[in-house]
Amino acid sequence: MEYNVKLQGLGEKAMFDLRSLYESYGYRQFRMSKFEEYDFYAQNRNFITGSSILTFTDTNGHLMALKPDITLSIIKGSKIGANFDKVYYNESVYRAADSLSGFREIRQTGLECIGNLDLYTICEVVSLAAMSLAAISGDYILDISHMGLLSGFFSDSEIPYDLHEQLLVLAEAKNIHDARLLCNKAGIPQRDIDTLTSLILLRGTLNEALTKLRTLPLGEQAMSAVRELEDVSQVLQSAGLGKNIYIDLSLQSNPGYYNGLVFKGYIAGVPSAILSGGRYDGLLRKMGKDAGAMGFAVYLNLLENLYSDSSQYDVDVLILQSGHDDAAELLRLVKNIIDGGETCRVDVKIPEGLKYRRLLQTDGGK
Repeated sequence: MEYNVKLQGLGEKAMFDLRSLYESYGYRQFRMSKFEEYDFYAQNRNFITGSSILTFTDTNGHLMALKPDITLSIIKGSKIGANFDKVYYNESVYRAADSLSGFREIRQTGLECIGNLDLYTICEVVSLAAMSLAAISGDYILDISHMGLLSGFFSDSEIPYDLHEQLLVLAEAKNIHDARLLCNKAGIPQRDIDTLTSLILLRGTLNEALTKLRTLPLGEQAMSAVRELEDVSQVLQSAGLGKNIYIDLSLQSNPGYYNGLVFKGYIAGVPSAILSGGRYDGLLRKMGKDAGAMGFAVYLNLLENLYSDSSQYDVDVLILQSGHDDAAELLRLVKNIIDGGETCRVDVKIPEGLKYRRLLQTDGGK
């Protein structure tokens, strides 16, 4: 079944398309309640985007929270065994908006893969992220990075631990000037400053970025991350999925949450990432589960105004009927218009405020 963008909105169309994509790879749908006991989120607050949680007291006197995160609920309900737990979801979370006061509902679709992750599984999740973007727009970019690369470089260098968090923030902003000032003030050797600068600025196609990384004086911990990026890159390119994928080492995520590959996806016309994800083994360990996990979310809300120009019309064709027309003939006409790729509405007079491309009027069978 196909869904017309102008009828249902790009976000809803994407939801159906992505559901079909994830099910074709054997992911089952995970459904959850809109709320959970507040203590569950309070215990895992460090893993939740933003610091505010919307709470209420239920009829039994329990403090409840509208869910601010989906991954936590999936992990809580996941059964770790010999097989992978592969699930997808179409849900909403409730968070304080970054640029607005108060809370907002954020619609998400995405997937999680939980188990002892191998190279194939890691590449499957990354490729599904790329295919998710392609299902929404052919003009997309997927940026990938590895949390172990900068953290490994810090461990192998002479940069003191108390500067790591500040430098990660500066790296994400590509703020070379302040990063250099901070390192110079701390007396960091110039070779480490130069390497850090190269890492922060590194962005390119898979082959370009990996070629550059091989020339940098990196220690064993950082090179371990480089080798994983090389393995993933080789698989993705062999599968024909490397064209729109770039390595960008300024891409950083919560180091208390993510520990391996991380990625963000962008499409033309939307100024911020519409997809975000990565590997988060640390969250499972904190919740007492011995396994790996990787997943991503697509933020459907960001798609709502993507094609504002194409939505200037409510319907392509408006047919005004007389009320005495041949119903079968009118139905055939409507079907032919819809089969031709246009939307069509039948009414007895022009609805107030309705915007249409073409107007047809029947003759009442005369």
